[in-house]
Amino acid sequence: MQFSFFTPNQLIKIIGYLNTIKDVTFIKNTANTLENVDQLLAQLAQVREQHFAEDIEEQELGLRCIAAPVYDRFGRAIAGLSISLPTIRYDQQHQDYYVDMLKNACRNISEKLGFHNYPA
Repeated sequence: MQFSFFTPNQLIKIIGYLNTIKDVTFIKNTANTLENVDQLLAQLAQVREQHFAEDIEEQELGLRCIAAPVYDRFGRAIAGLSISLPTIRYDQQHQDYYVDMLKNACRNISEKLGFHNYPA
């Protein structure tokens, strides 16, 4: 989640020590685990756009996670909150409810830290 707030160039420096990012090895835990940097960058762009991240059985089969950022008074993402559900209890029809509930919690924390422009 936190990586989604860096530009691709910043990510290249952070993850791959400048231009060696393509040499990073991704360990597949499940069939859904990201396989390369290009997939990661594409997913991070989506996270920046929708303002939440998902783990759809990428780390562990049978587990879904949703995360959203907490911002400081300067609008910097400084933390995140997540919820995890076993897939047997996860209802895709309630995805919007889960995301709204999580974002509301993050919005409340962000406002207490002085940030009042939480994205929709």
